[in-house]
Amino acid sequence: MYKILGTKFDYYFLESQMADIGREIVNANMGIFEESDGAIVFKAEKYDPRLHTRVFITRNNLPTYEAKELGLTMEKFKTVPSMDLSIVETAVEQAEYMKVVTKAISLIHPEYANKMKHITHGMMRFASGKMGSRKGNVITGESLIQDMTALVQEKLKDRDWNDDEKKKVAEMVGVAALKYSILKQGIGGDIIYDFEKSISFEGDSGPYLQYSYARANSVLEKR
Repeated sequence: MYKILGTKFDYYFLESQMADIGREIVNANMGIFEESDGAIVFKAEKYDPRLHTRVFITRNNLPTYEAKELGLTMEKFKTVPSMDLSIVETAVEQAEYMKVVTKAISLIHPEYANKMKHITHGMMRFASGKMGSRKGNVITGESLIQDMTALVQEKLKDRDWNDDEKKKVAEMVGVAALKYSILKQGIGGDIIYDFEKSISFEGDSGPYLQYSYARANSVLEKR
C-alpha cells in the first residue's frame, strides 16, 4: 500500500516515480497513443465523440499530469491486484480530464474498466468570486471558523450576557453557519459562501435552524 506523504520531498519523489512509469506505459502502447507535432497524445474522441485529445508526453519528452495519473493507476492495481474498485476524487474542474485518462487506461487494460470510479466535488467560493492562491484570497478552515465566530460575537454584543456566554454561543452559531452552508449544497457542485447570509437568523441558514429548534423546544416545555 502507499504510505501517507509526510513531506514535500515524499510528494515530489512519488510524482517523479509516477512520471517515469507513465512515460514507459505510453511508449509501450503506441497505437493507442500517437505522435502529434513532436508530442505524444491520446485522441480520445476516436473512441468516444464526447471526449477530446490530451497530451501525455510533451515534445520535450516530459510526462504530463495525464501520464502521471496513468502511472499511478497502473501501480495501484499492480500493488493490490485483488482490488475491486479504485476511487479517485478530484475537483469538478478535472472531470473531463479524468474521462480521457480513464478511457486510455481502459484500452490498455480492459479488465480495469469496471474497477475505476471518479467522483467530483465542488470548490468553496466566495460570493464575490473564486478563491485562488494567485489572488491571495485562500483561507484555511480554522481561520474561517474564527472569522465566523467573530462576526457572530459582533451581532451578540448588545445581548445581556456575560463574556463567556457570548463566546460559547458565538462558537456554536459560527460552526453551525459554516456547516450548513457546506451541507446544503448539492453533491458535486460549488459551495458559494456568503459570510453575512450564512449567519443570518432568518431564512436558509444554520443559525435560523438553531433558532427554530430552540423555539420549538421552548413551546414543548410550556405544554
